Amino acid sequence: MAPFGWWGLSTALSVALAYWLIKERGDLKRGGAVLDGLEDTAMVALGTYYGPVWWPPLMLACGLVVMISRVLR
Repeated sequence: MAPFGWWGLSTALSVALAYWLIKERGDLKRGGAVLDGLEDTAMVALGTYYGPVWWPPLMLACGLVVMISRVLR
């Protein structure tokens, strides 16, 4: 778990929600894809909730999920 525990998780979720409301909601109004917005928002949350042990493998796994989702579209 990240150094700040549950406080860090709530901060990450708050930052992700603010990002979604400010950036991705506007992109949806302009014709953006929901899945793309969710991927971007998840990456923002993970970047905010950094943990030195689990973060690098998790980011690699997320990159794999994004690449697979691009192929399936």
